[in-house]
Order: sequence, then structure tokens, then C-alpha cells
Amino acid sequence: MIEIDRRDDKYKHFEGYDSLNIKGVLTNTDYKTYVDDLEHPTGIWIKDRYFNFLYTNTINFIELFDQTIKEDYFGFAGTNELVLDYYTSNELIQWKNTCDQYHYSKEKFTDVMELESLTLSDATYVNDNYEYKNSNSLAKIEEAIRNRPSSCLRIDGKIVSFVLLHDDDSIGYMYTLPEYRGKGYAYELAKDIINKTLDTGRLPYIQIVQGNDKSKQLALKLGFEKHGEVHWFGVVRLGESFKEYLKTYETHFDIKAKAVSTKMTLRSKHAPLEVEVRSDQFIYKEESYDYQMIYSDEIYYIHSNMPEKILISGLIQLMKRDYEMVISNQDIKSDGFKSV
Repeated sequence: MIEIDRRDDKYKHFEGYDSLNIKGVLTNTDYKTYVDDLEHPTGIWIKDRYFNFLYTNTINFIELFDQTIKEDYFGFAGTNELVLDYYTSNELIQWKNTCDQYHYSKEKFTDVMELESLTLSDATYVNDNYEYKNSNSLAKIEEAIRNRPSSCLRIDGKIVSFVLLHDDDSIGYMYTLPEYRGKGYAYELAKDIINKTLDTGRLPYIQIVQGNDKSKQLALKLGFEKHGEVHWFGVVRLGESFKEYLKTYETHFDIKAKAVSTKMTLRSKHAPLEVEVRSDQFIYKEESYDYQMIYSDEIYYIHSNMPEKILISGLIQLMKRDYEMVISNQDIKSDGFKSV
């Protein structure tokens, strides 16, 4: 990978609706940016702490990225299906949100309420009401207010609804206080932010998590057009030893890794061994094995030190039906255990 200093001319290699976030991040940030070739890049990688903006249509670029990145835990921000498929096939996906992406290619609205822009003094209030608030979100909100369009509605001096642009230029952070919902304020703010975005020469676009039907209906009412899907997801790089560990469970105990997260599903209907289950012991062939069940954070944890076949056989008897569980060393967690 080649780190690039001049970023202003790199987006021309990746023009199109499906790389709008790349254009936004190149415009708005100084995040480290890499390509595979200065003259004819086949992909582009922009690194933002945990998240990676990655755009390519070639497996070779993804493989090069995978060889270069050093972290065992990392995420992708608004990337395409090719990248998702690669990591689904090769590592465990810890979490995933798929978004429909829409753009607005029409004229400015003429019937717009007179609305204010946010100020830096509003940043903490916005952050406190932000669904994805984290240790870095306040700084990003302050940067957005300083450098990109925003819109808010104040009633009696109080902000009751607001919207601004993320650092990838997508419209987001939209929020209306619960007691002011259903009054059409989100629609009015959206028209205002679209006009302000067009005034800056940006193409308004939005990413909506699939299943968020209210936001989808609002986007269509405003005249947005859907042009594709993007994926936000996190990767856990397991390493070969843990991958072999998972294969052992799949082979011997009919346990399958789920597509999302490190959870496993125990599918066996019959225990491999005839184990007697007691409140603090599993008994097999007159040998007893202690275990401890702890309930914490709405999950039952089983702590034990016994052969895995005996452990799994006992767990199947404790379970009412198929349940998800998390396997971590010798600890197994599940929300499906019967109390005994």
C-alpha cells in the first residue's frame, strides 16, 4: 500500500454514487489514505481509528488491505458487498448493519421554513442525543458544525430538532425530541439541509439502516432515489488456532458459527454421551465433574473444567431447545439454560 499526500485528485478514479462516502472523507478529513498504485489505483483505503473506508471492485486490493492492516479488531464504514463477502468467508463478523443508500438529484426546495444552523455551543446537546454517542463523537460533531451545513429548529430557545452532515458528507445525526414528533419537523429540516448541501456543491445523500421504514418513507417523500446498498460491519481476526477450535465444535457437536457475531448455535437434539445432570455436577460413568452457573447481565455463564463432550452433553440436557451461546476458552455462556 502507498500512503498518499495529495488527496485532491484521487477521487477521480472512483467516481460514482457507490463511492460518495470516499469523496466526502477525502474532502473533510486528513485521515491516512492509501492506494495500491499512484497512477492507476484499483482501490482506495482511508483509515479512521477503528473504522476503515474501503472502496474497490477487485479481490486483489482487499487481499492487499488484509495483509497490511495490523489490528485483530477493526470495522468497515459503508463498504460494498465484495468486501463483506470476503470477510464473511475468511473471518468472523462481529456485528453488521446494512444500509440502503439514496441520493438527491433534483432542484432546491422553494417552500422551506426559516431555520437556523447549529453553533458550537450546541455540540454537547447534539452529542447527548446522538444514538451512536462514543468517546470521539463530540469532537466529530464540533468539526461538522464548524465546517459543514447543519439545521435546527428552536422553540422558546430550546432545540427540538436538528440534523447535520457526517464527515463522509452523508446526511445524519437527525433527531427530534419525542414530545415534538409527528409535527413534520424532520421533513422541514431535511429540506433545509438538502438546500444548504446543494449550495456547497455537494450531492445530498443518506444511508438508512434496513428496517428503518420511517426514514425510508421520509427520504422517498423528499425525492431521494435509491442507488444501492452499503455495509457497516466489524471483523474479529481469530487466528488459525481459534479457527481450528471452532471446526472441532462444528464437527463433533453440530455447532455452527453464526454469520454475525462470535455466537454459536447448539443444534444437537440428543446428547453425545449419557450424562446425569445435577445442580453443581455432571456425572458420567461414575465420575463427577463440578460446574458453576452464574447469572449476570441477563446471561447464564457456565464455568467448568471437564472434557468437552461431557460438558456439551450436560448443556444439551440443561437447555430447553436450540440456543445461542458464546464459546470463550473453557467458559460457555447462554441465555437458554434451565435453572436446576
